[in-house]
Amino acid sequence: MSPSGYLTAEISAGAVRSNLERIRAQLSSATELCPVVKSDAYGLGLELLLPVVAPLADRLAVATPAEALTLRRLGWRGPVLGFFSVAGHPDAPAVVRELVAAGVTLSVTAPAEAELLAGALAPGATAEVHLKLDTGMARSGVW
Repeated sequence: MSPSGYLTAEISAGAVRSNLERIRAQLSSATELCPVVKSDAYGLGLELLLPVVAPLADRLAVATPAEALTLRRLGWRGPVLGFFSVAGHPDAPAVVRELVAAGVTLSVTAPAEAELLAGALAPGATAEVHLKLDTGMARSGVW
């Protein structure tokens, strides 16, 4: 425990790199590695971990539109998977257009979301989507 009474954690960039390398070694060459870096890399510091994770990742996943755009601001040019719905956002069409322009793959969990995405895009524009299927856990996704 630190002198202030808070618990502290030391994160080893080498250990993170080693862990990702070990995972990568277990994957077939056709399998992509997609580390989830939501919530500021689970509170560990996205800016600190991105240089460690990026060389070993095929894509990264985040939980909010702001996190997706932060990855782009930090220089990540690879695919970004958004684990979020834009349906409840007060300015959903503008957010969709911004995320699509940034090359973010948007999750679709219901037919209404697909309609919202289609309606937000300019005529002829396309968006990459991740169709989330509910396989029985009833958490979210299209049946």
